[in-house]
Parts: sequence; C-alpha cells; structure tokens
Amino acid sequence: MSGVAAQPWRWTRRERRDFLRGLVFISPWLIGFAAFLAYPNRSPRDEPIPCLFASEASRPVATLASLSVGQRAQVIEVTMDGVVQEYLSARGVAAGAVVEVLAASSDGVLLIQNARGQLSVCRSLAERVTVQPNYDVPSVTPHEVSQ
Repeated sequence: MSGVAAQPWRWTRRERRDFLRGLVFISPWLIGFAAFLAYPNRSPRDEPIPCLFASEASRPVATLASLSVGQRAQVIEVTMDGVVQEYLSARGVAAGAVVEVLAASSDGVLLIQNARGQLSVCRSLAERVTVQPNYDVPSVTPHEVSQ
C-alpha cells in the first residue's frame, strides 16, 4: 500500500456547467414523458380513460337507458352488485368504455355495441349505468381477434 490516499472524483467547473445545460435542455421532454406516464388517456386495451380533471358540472350525464338508437356515449360509472358489475366489465361495459345503442325494444331492452362486441341489456341494468352522451368518436367496432 502506498501512503497516498485516493482523491474523490470531482467535477471541473466546465463539466458541471455542461451537465446543468444538458439538464435544462432535456427537462421539458422528461416532464412531458412523466406526465404522459402519470396520466395516460388510453388503457392497455385501447379504451379511453375518463379524464380526472374534467369538472363534473361541465359534462352532461345520463343513463344508458335514456340514450336513443344510434347514439354513442362514454361510460362514466357502473353502479351494480358485484357479480353483475363483473359480468358487464368482462363484456366491455366499464368506466371509460364507449358504447353505441344499436336497437331498442318496446319493453326497454337495449342492444348495445362496444369495442368487445354486442350485448343486450335490460332497462333495469341500463338505468344503473351512468354515461356521457354524444361522445364524439368514430363508430364503435369490435376488435378483430387474431390467433
């Protein structure tokens, strides 16, 4: 062992300046990327995610039962029992999903379509699904399943 102790590594003034300039240059991209990761607008299943910052008073709400044939809407909330809510969620009727009313019968049964396909919903269930009507998106078509 030699009697000379190793000096800790220190930056020169120029290295420190260049490092800080690099941080200032790249920080807007880092902030934008962090915001995108923290607040995405699409789910991994390519379904829209409802905006957390939208004022509840600024967006009109209705029930799925009040939609007319051909009208599209985004699901805001599903208030049901556990098993029924799990079933509807598995069929694609969950918060953030876009649904379109294809047909309505005289007794209130609705035929709806979403990204996962078509589903028939009775009036009592449709009244417990809160939606934002007139959701302006292209027509809802099921995803093609590739095997």
